[in-house]
Amino acid sequence: MQEETARELERLRREVLMAKEELRARFQFYFRVLREKHLEVEAQLDEVVCVTDAKVVDRQNKLDQLRITKAEVTQNLVYNELNVNLVDVSRELDNEIQGLEAIIDRVSSVWLEWHDGWLEGGMAALCRVVEGVSCVNRHKPVWSGIMYGEGSDEILAPLCLSIDRSNGDIYVCDYLLGRIQVFCNDGSYTRTVKLQGISFPSDIVVTPHQLFVKCLLPDGIYKLEKVSGEIMCKVETEYSISCISADVDTLYTGMREVNHIAHHSLEDLSIIKITVLNSPHLTQDTRLRRLRTTPSLFVVLFKCDSLIQSFSRDGNIFQVIASQELLTNPSHICLDRHQNIVVSDMGAHNIKVISIEGHIVTTIGHEGTGPGEFYKHLGIDILTRRVVLL
Repeated sequence: MQEETARELERLRREVLMAKEELRARFQFYFRVLREKHLEVEAQLDEVVCVTDAKVVDRQNKLDQLRITKAEVTQNLVYNELNVNLVDVSRELDNEIQGLEAIIDRVSSVWLEWHDGWLEGGMAALCRVVEGVSCVNRHKPVWSGIMYGEGSDEILAPLCLSIDRSNGDIYVCDYLLGRIQVFCNDGSYTRTVKLQGISFPSDIVVTPHQLFVKCLLPDGIYKLEKVSGEIMCKVETEYSISCISADVDTLYTGMREVNHIAHHSLEDLSIIKITVLNSPHLTQDTRLRRLRTTPSLFVVLFKCDSLIQSFSRDGNIFQVIASQELLTNPSHICLDRHQNIVVSDMGAHNIKVISIEGHIVTTIGHEGTGPGEFYKHLGIDILTRRVVLL
């Protein structure tokens, strides 16, 4: 009896050992299968990541090209001689922009800001950043970016800007939407000034108590109430006005065809006097494009010749500051606290600082979208010790 029990136990032990061996073999088989599946899935994920990365790069390239195309379309609308109906052009551009928006989603339009002390030193740390932070200087964010779009706190087609010296507010012409967007000096949205009965704002000047806007439809210079946008009065002149500037008690308008500067009362925009610019460097094709004033001088940027000259208050030439040898396609100018001329050279994709005597102080940036790079910047102004670039 004991022998049979022992034999039975031995048989069961052998069966258990065989079952364990079979389980070990199955475990090893399934482990190999799972490992092969893991390697296969990992390879597939690597392939998906590579494809996704390629699509992201391709999308970014398309986005950059669309941004360039949109800027060129807007720029051509502003600076070409317009002999077509502006309403029809605006409608066509709106259709194009809607098509672009479906592809590029929401793109940042950014501020660039720096202190003019760094400006004079060469601005080596200037960085441009899209999406969120518009300027990084010495690794410190300065201003937040302003989003592209048609929302109340966004900008669809920024064209030019002006700073209210009384409180630092920044007024930006949203050209295609026919409105003025107002931001605090930290870049945060404040309010929208809606234009009433006028559209396509292309130049702007802000004084502590007044807002003056140049519009293309109907063409003219308008004095607006700073909050409501209500038209208070309009400049009446037989000539086409190309630009505006102002000091504490006078509005100045540049007359494109005749290169005259009209002095207007800030109250009713009536003409006080007209200064005729006298210079041997002005030709029949020279057109007054931008104007800035100092207590004793007019600083004028002329179209066609890329020429910047200063004139005395009686209109006589004082100095040729810059010409085509220095500038490619200057679009805007402003003056810093040292009376240097800060030039937005759109054709060269950089910023040039030129002394009133005509000497280059520094050149900043080059073409591109990376740190310290620019592409067709459209507006420039100075707030205390800061330069704001659009």
